[in-house]
Amino acid sequence: MSTLHSHTSNSVYDRVVWTRRDIEIPGAMGTRSVSIEAPADWSDQSVAVVTSVYLMGTQESSIRNMIQRVVNTVTDWTIQVGHVKESELEQFSDRLAELFIFQRASLNSPSWMNLGVPGRRQQASACYLLKVEDS
Repeated sequence: MSTLHSHTSNSVYDRVVWTRRDIEIPGAMGTRSVSIEAPADWSDQSVAVVTSVYLMGTQESSIRNMIQRVVNTVTDWTIQVGHVKESELEQFSDRLAELFIFQRASLNSPSWMNLGVPGRRQQASACYLLKVEDS
């Protein structure tokens, strides 16, 4: 399970305006309204997709928490394998979060749905490459 990393007041999370939005989620039993915390500049469609696909299975009500969960898990793995110096961990964590918060990059669905969720396989890949015969 991922640990919660502390962030200074200069962290990327503090540079974002977070708002609460009511998002309508269609389903087999009808549409339901869900209140979600999201970056203010995200489109309603982006918030709705993230809410309906990535947050619902984890019982989260915040895109900030989802991003922190995934970033903390990746940061923990980085610590374990020693790819980043201890003095660079906060910067690494913030830069990774910044990519996601400002929608400059994203991970695949298994990463958002599973990383850092207790009891779930920590699947961070959706593609599997197999040898292809070619003549």
